Amino acid sequence: MSKYVFLTILTVILLMGCTTPIEDTKGPQLTVNKIGAGLGTVTSSPEGIACGNQCAKTFTKNTQVTLTAIPSKDATFQGWTGDCQGTASCAITMDADKRVTASFGANPLNFNLPAQLPQATKDNPYVYSFINTNPVGGNPPYKFVLATGVGFPPFGLTISTDKALAGTPTTVEKRDFGVCVVDAQGHQKCKNTQLEVQPEKATSRSGNWKGPFEMRSDISFFCSNLPILVHDGTIEADLIFDGSSISGSATVDGIKTINIDGYGNCNPAPAPQFSGKVTGSVAGEDITLVINFGDPDLFIEQMEVRGTITDGEITGDLIVEGASGTATLYLE
Repeated sequence: MSKYVFLTILTVILLMGCTTPIEDTKGPQLTVNKIGAGLGTVTSSPEGIACGNQCAKTFTKNTQVTLTAIPSKDATFQGWTGDCQGTASCAITMDADKRVTASFGANPLNFNLPAQLPQATKDNPYVYSFINTNPVGGNPPYKFVLATGVGFPPFGLTISTDKALAGTPTTVEKRDFGVCVVDAQGHQKCKNTQLEVQPEKATSRSGNWKGPFEMRSDISFFCSNLPILVHDGTIEADLIFDGSSISGSATVDGIKTINIDGYGNCNPAPAPQFSGKVTGSVAGEDITLVINFGDPDLFIEQMEVRGTITDGEITGDLIVEGASGTATLYLE
């Protein structure tokens, strides 16, 4: 054996006997899973996890990793399971392999905007509250804005800061436009609607009104044989409309009085016509008329009509101290 071969064998023997095992420097692995009907991403600090795309990463042992869940539009983060718990950002110490699951739930933003809004009347105040559309989902609080590129409301109306379409329409027209609900993170859901502005109703003009009424008075305290006194007749009113205020005069025919005979029995009897001053107010189709005519009998001092005014007709309830009934007046 040559000395070179001997030295080579000896070197190999020495190296084999003195070899020290090499330490494995590969660190623990962090694995992230996502579940649920909603979409979202999970990121890490230090970088390495960007799940969707990268859901597993090896980190140096004992590194502290913070995971953050970011829900997508129309989704919510519902919480961690595994080596993270709760809904806040989660800090993990990588002293061993760790596994985390993030749950995202669907939370679609929506609202119930009707295809046609209640009709407006030219030169009359109009308000439609978008709170009535019952917005849900997303991340409240909500706000409402006009959709771009889908028309605009009738002239005189705007979407106000108090979450309503409001104003006084100035033209007779029909408009198609869009409204969007926007949540706190800027996500939005838009829908189209339509609003028609009608001409001011002819019933809001001054003129002579006439029609029937019926009213009942409880007089049982005075008349045991006639506990209910029925009044029926007509009301004729000369009304002047001045914006939201009404004035004028009225004559009421058909109010009854009572006669008491020698036996204490009560009998109804016609009373004369009674006239009085009219005051009142109108807002849209809602109307109130008060007829003051003193004290025509024991039971009545004034009549009040509360009802609606549409297409040349006032229909409402009669409200009288000690009595009640209905009245209908027609524009002559």
